[in-house]
Amino acid sequence: MSSADNRTAAGDAASTTAARRARGYAVDEPSPEVALKLAYAETAPDAIDVVMRGELEVASCTCLSNFWALRVAGRRDIALDMRDVDAHDGPGVATLASLVHEALRGGARVTIRHAPQMVAHTLYKIGRLREGGALRLEAPRVEEPYGG
Repeated sequence: MSSADNRTAAGDAASTTAARRARGYAVDEPSPEVALKLAYAETAPDAIDVVMRGELEVASCTCLSNFWALRVAGRRDIALDMRDVDAHDGPGVATLASLVHEALRGGARVTIRHAPQMVAHTLYKIGRLREGGALRLEAPRVEEPYGG
């Protein structure tokens, strides 16, 4: 990749971050080695809308857990937009499932938009997707499995 390509990629990322800030989202900037980016907006005193982008993998577990503890824990209404998230890593998905499980046990309502298939399936397998429950999946993605 040329230095011009690097500047373009950095410019695209900067413009995306600037656009999210302009829409009222605060953007937590993780260290460069973490492939998961998180932006959030407090939509009410006890509600938060989180936009996730990147890879949900073992390397991003600490970042996600810390973000959740600082920004999300204790909220009554939590919305996660996972439209731009790749989730093919068991530990990353398990971390998210555990965080969602704890939020639901604490009485929160959680909405996940565009959940990757592995996330939706994991939440189903642990019994969190019940009719009339506090967890809603909106437009979960249907992805083809790896051909190995």
